[in-house]
Amino acid sequence: MREVASSNLAVPTIFYLRARSDSPPLMTKSEYSKLFKLLDGHAKRHHRCFLTELFLSEDEDEYITRFRPAIFGDDPQNQRACQYVRIEIAEARELTRTGLLTISIANVLDEKLGPLGQVR
Repeated sequence: MREVASSNLAVPTIFYLRARSDSPPLMTKSEYSKLFKLLDGHAKRHHRCFLTELFLSEDEDEYITRFRPAIFGDDPQNQRACQYVRIEIAEARELTRTGLLTISIANVLDEKLGPLGQVR
């Protein structure tokens, strides 16, 4: 997992993850929903953040997630606060298979989302 540049949209987005229109999906709707809920639940429970996007990268070799703070506070700059994290396809498959966050993914989320949840 690794961080990507920030953006400023706050609308939750759900995508059905398909590599190309002529290929089978990399993830079923059920698997996508499970992964989204798992990541979003961790962000909400531990960091006062929520998952706004989960989509396949342009190179189709990893998933990109975007998290936002649940509370923006009074500072207008905080309305743009977000954090991107990339998840390798193999890691995403493991999460959906087990229904649990791996220690490595939980650690990265904790590192990246800790400061984001402190935005005031």
